[in-house]
Amino acid sequence: MTKRFLIKKSDLIVLISLFIASFVSIVAGCIFFLFFIFVSRKITDLAFIFPIFVISVIAFTQYTTDMQGDYDILRYYMHYYVLSDCGIKDGLAYIFLLGDYFFYIIVFIISKIVPADPRFFSFFFSLLTGMIMLSSYKEIVHYCETNRKMSSCYRPINMFVWVFGFVCIISIVNYTNIVRQFFSFSLFILAVARHMNGKHWIIFLIFAMLSHWSMIMYAILYFIGSKYPRTLLKCCAIAFVFGFLDISAIVANFSDRAAAFFTDEEILGVDKTLMLILFLSLLMVIYVLSKIDTDEKKLSVIMYSILFLDAFFLFRSSLATRFYYNFTQYLTILFPIMISSGKIFKKNTASLFMIITFGLIMFYNVKQIILADFSYQIFSPYSILDSAITIFSAPFPTEML
Repeated sequence: MTKRFLIKKSDLIVLISLFIASFVSIVAGCIFFLFFIFVSRKITDLAFIFPIFVISVIAFTQYTTDMQGDYDILRYYMHYYVLSDCGIKDGLAYIFLLGDYFFYIIVFIISKIVPADPRFFSFFFSLLTGMIMLSSYKEIVHYCETNRKMSSCYRPINMFVWVFGFVCIISIVNYTNIVRQFFSFSLFILAVARHMNGKHWIIFLIFAMLSHWSMIMYAILYFIGSKYPRTLLKCCAIAFVFGFLDISAIVANFSDRAAAFFTDEEILGVDKTLMLILFLSLLMVIYVLSKIDTDEKKLSVIMYSILFLDAFFLFRSSLATRFYYNFTQYLTILFPIMISSGKIFKKNTASLFMIITFGLIMFYNVKQIILADFSYQIFSPYSILDSAITIFSAPFPTEML
């Protein structure tokens, strides 16, 4: 007797939505998807993919030039353009000069597939990072459900909170600009999540460290925190003292590059508001997690690590900005899981802290969007109703290079 292949109704809806968005209209695909999700009681992890795809198409249409500022995405586009003209030998030599080898090897491969259009860099990495984050979500859900910490995390409400995270917590502007940071940290979170479930994880940690140097600091702290989580949390107080004394300035003496990194400011200047928001939000989220992850503190170790680094590099706005991105990315993965735990809603203090946290984050993200100068061509009247295939075929604006 042959076993028939059956596809779930919710998965079929997602596949049809992807087809409509790809070949008919992005807006029509979203409307179809939302209509059926609203009437569904339970979904599968495939439903989380559709919003990632839509966000990746939006990332493809990002329009930023050097007249608007020296943003990260412009440097990535330049590297993409250079690598597209290189052979294997010259490409590897160029990657060796850039560092972060795993990330730029992927860039090199994409540039050979679509050499004339760096926008596919944005689309591919937005999609890949989102898929890695979804894999982390599934691993953490498995860990929580195995330890009976919460109910099902595959309901429409979880998916809507997932979308809320990308749009409002991370902010699309950050997600589509700080590409390498989000990609590397997604690999790090996946490594940690797989380690929690006793699966192979070292390779993902290595890939993370070969994509962004800061993951080395996280790896060291995680090795300590995974064995002694409460000790790491206590060390955050010591790190705060070191940060207040500006001990981290010693690092600037090791090389000119380190000195430049420690003295350079962000494009929008030293943002003391961000530094305060990050510190307060970390403390409140750690408190909320303590009500859910009461035993081994495995969910909290990454938050402890971010708090430690933020405290140690207290007066380094450029670094604090990067830690903020890490914090919001991890919170985007955790929040849909946290709402499936009735514990935080039964405790008024925890609920209040979460409301304050999201209020602070959204305040900062709106402020950043207003001050920064980003635009996405998909929101013009000429493309909002187009399909993804039509958008992909639009000519690349060469003034971006």
